[in-house]
Amino acid sequence: MRILHDAMYNKVNFGTLTEVPFSAFITNKSGIKNASLHYLVGDDGEWQKVDMTGNGNRWYCRVPASNFPQGKTVFYYIEATSKNGKTVTKPYTASEDGYYDFTPDNTVEYKADDYDFSTEPIAKEKITFQLDTKWLVEDKSTDDPTGISEITASKPAAISNEWYTLEGLRLDKAPTAKGIYIQNGRKVVIK
Repeated sequence: MRILHDAMYNKVNFGTLTEVPFSAFITNKSGIKNASLHYLVGDDGEWQKVDMTGNGNRWYCRVPASNFPQGKTVFYYIEATSKNGKTVTKPYTASEDGYYDFTPDNTVEYKADDYDFSTEPIAKEKITFQLDTKWLVEDKSTDDPTGISEITASKPAAISNEWYTLEGLRLDKAPTAKGIYIQNGRKVVIK
């Protein structure tokens, strides 16, 4: 069984979010029976379990942002059970007190609105596009258009040489070990 999850870590500003989405891409040959998010607020709280909803291999849930008070560390992990009865956690060390953790903090720049929740399905009516008006020029000519006279391409984005693990940890240099890594926002397989 495989669980891919873009973890939240360090300090996170939830901005205007009233619900915090958690999502994962979970696969198994026999299929996935169920998945859940488990979280603990602070060291003295009790573990909470939230069932995740499946949409194909994409599993997601939402937790009210009010459940995560400012300045209190939140520990969490995702658990999934396949249709053949195998149960796995992400991170795999969750059974040995190895969890993901983040701290809500509204003073940091990073906002959860910027977080990549790409594994969570988005309703078609919620997808919007923003037009970048700085590239528009008003045509004030009175002549009838006859065709396109010139096409210019914008400068391509700079290519980054930074490498990350699937858990979001930045590497000092290009990886040499086999595995899946992230470079320039794309998954790269090192064989």
